[in-house]
Amino acid sequence: WRFKPVLQDGQPARVETTLWLRLHLDRSPEGATARLEYLGNSSYAQRMMQPRFPSDSLRDGSSGIVMLEVSHDADGRVTDLRVVASEASRQRDRKAFEVAAMQAAGAWVLKPQRINGVGVPARVRVPVVFHNFGRDPLPELPELPPSPVAAPLVEDGLLLLQFDPPAAEPATGA
Repeated sequence: WRFKPVLQDGQPARVETTLWLRLHLDRSPEGATARLEYLGNSSYAQRMMQPRFPSDSLRDGSSGIVMLEVSHDADGRVTDLRVVASEASRQRDRKAFEVAAMQAAGAWVLKPQRINGVGVPARVRVPVVFHNFGRDPLPELPELPPSPVAAPLVEDGLLLLQFDPPAAEPATGA
């Protein structure tokens, strides 16, 4: 692999970051080949509170996905949040998933990229998935435009999270 250096004041800078890659397995009659897809480099989770699965949505069997855009400062504290897109298997539950994702995200702390030891404020997109396994299928989000950037290293930041409903409590017999 070969990386283009980040320059700071015209000089190469030491950079600490996380690369996001997706491995694809392409199968053909001749065999299988693997290829990597570069998804970007980004901040990553340091401390993330799980959103509460909305109780009505859990009971109804609804699933949903909320794409958040999360801005953070040089220390990784969340400074701004917004919903970029959301879908739910039952549209009446869509707002509940958005509220649950936003409430949890406000308390997150991200580990920012560092240039020459200094944290870089950034903005990343975070898909928060509420999957009610065995019930409604998970909806898909529409194709989104590339995310705007707040730091020179973050081209299309993406953190992958999934929050599942809590496991059922075991029944106790008398």
